[in-house]
Amino acid sequence: MIPYWEPQHNDQCRIHALNAFFGEHKITPELFSQYCSEYDADMTQRYNLSISCRDFDIVNSNQMNIVSWILKKHGIWSQYFAPNELHNKIIELPNHSINNFVFIYNDGHIWGMKKIGDKVWNIDSLNSGPQLSNFSQLQHVNNIGFIFPVEITKEFYIQIEKLKTIVPQDTDEGAVAPFKPPSIDSIRKYLIELNKKKQILGNIEIPLNKAIDILEYYKRPCDHIKFKPIHDLIEDYNYFLIKFTNGNYLNINLILEYLPNILYYLVAIRT
Repeated sequence: MIPYWEPQHNDQCRIHALNAFFGEHKITPELFSQYCSEYDADMTQRYNLSISCRDFDIVNSNQMNIVSWILKKHGIWSQYFAPNELHNKIIELPNHSINNFVFIYNDGHIWGMKKIGDKVWNIDSLNSGPQLSNFSQLQHVNNIGFIFPVEITKEFYIQIEKLKTIVPQDTDEGAVAPFKPPSIDSIRKYLIELNKKKQILGNIEIPLNKAIDILEYYKRPCDHIKFKPIHDLIEDYNYFLIKFTNGNYLNINLILEYLPNILYYLVAIRT
């Protein structure tokens, strides 16, 4: 079986790559332009940005450029890796991959690779059609990044697990016990320490943003939290984010007003 492929037209490689993922001409230039307008408006509201994705791809702490955002519109999440982040590393599809597909991009182009059975196809609109390839060819290529479409629920729990490994937990001295959620006080101390080191939100920023972003789209993974409605958690974070990205990155009072409670509820989720 040969995968769906579209030839390059103008500067529409993002459209061609997306359609290669969907396996049909699903994203038209008109629909892509509409999505770009919606994406720009969303990023402006959340991150106080005034740059259009029509000019170049933007990636914020939710790890979404316009391609990832369009996937999200269709109920598909993604793992984003910046250029050279996986350089010299083994390139593999995640266990929760969707369509066995990966987007590959560089400064001026984006294309895809898809595994069908035991064959891997390079689906590049600049080529004359799909070509047989393998993921190992990408391992030593410089200046390329990756976007892996993944199943949303599993990705949510991956981000929660990341938060649990970053946020210090409270344990009895010498105890070897299951994960015990940190107290609000210990979370506050952790955030204050980050602030003193001018590390802003440190390593929690990306998994926190991604977890909230998934909750905003798909709330079921957290429906067992009984003491605070999920929509309130999301509203609190989005309100914080708007103020935080308006030049308040080191405003510890703002950080401590919102994040301890948000982190407390997230890291308490069972995975």
